[in-house]
Amino acid sequence: VDVVTEGVVHFEEHGVRDASGVLHEADVVIYGTGFAATEFLSPMKITGRRGMVLNEVWAKGAEAYLGMTVHGFPNFFMLYGPNTNLAHSSIVYMLESQIAHVMGALRLKQRKGASLIEVNADTQFGFNDRLQQRISKSVWDSGCTSWYKNESGKNTNNWPGFTFEYRWKTKKPDTRHYSLS
Repeated sequence: VDVVTEGVVHFEEHGVRDASGVLHEADVVIYGTGFAATEFLSPMKITGRRGMVLNEVWAKGAEAYLGMTVHGFPNFFMLYGPNTNLAHSSIVYMLESQIAHVMGALRLKQRKGASLIEVNADTQFGFNDRLQQRISKSVWDSGCTSWYKNESGKNTNNWPGFTFEYRWKTKKPDTRHYSLS
């Protein structure tokens, strides 16, 4: 592991190029963005299919399937994404669940000989519709304002259930929920 203090100019196929022009080869990049609770992945610009920009897709509030992956952004997974925060247990448990799911998705992609894996639109939108319905009945969305909600009042932070339910949902990637190509 190397700590690089030069500013990041951009990501390339095989790594990250810094402000001094050096390419740092990497298979994985961990990018700490600081604390802006409803501004996930800010200030990064993440571009998906057909030039979609993630922050524009999320203009009315961030959402992702299981808080980890977004339709239109193949091979993109994040940890501690939308609606995975807890106020009643350890976030480490959620992160362990997420890491297991991402690793399972990558193994599935490799096993199928695919170069791309992407959550299906219906899966993501259905998951988030159900999640918002559940959270609307919770103490986290009981008519108050808090840092859990974005400017439009959408709760993009909290998980509305128990951690063991999240662990069960993330245990193994369901091939019906992903497209592989």
